[in-house]
Amino acid sequence: MSKAILLLEDETHHAARFKALLRGAGLDCELVIARGAREALALFRTGRRFGSRDLPAMVLVPAGLDAVALVEKLRARKRTGKVPVFVLSPSVDAPRRLQ
Repeated sequence: MSKAILLLEDETHHAARFKALLRGAGLDCELVIARGAREALALFRTGRRFGSRDLPAMVLVPAGLDAVALVEKLRARKRTGKVPVFVLSPSVDAPRRLQ
């Protein structure tokens, strides 16, 4: 695995489901889970490796988990300013649209 995705998720079952979706899609990447913005920022500060890289390929943040604050902090730092961040928003009618 050379790439990693950082997912902010405080619900274990949601993280497991997302991991299964990645595997089912055939994506060969490490999924790193942070339980909130504070934990995610700590991963960057400690120099944690994301796959074989210094930074994750992308960061996925649910809209309710301090998304704005995290994006602002990542953008304010030279090292993390260009990491793609996607804010995930639930859709009430998503199951109906997927049928």
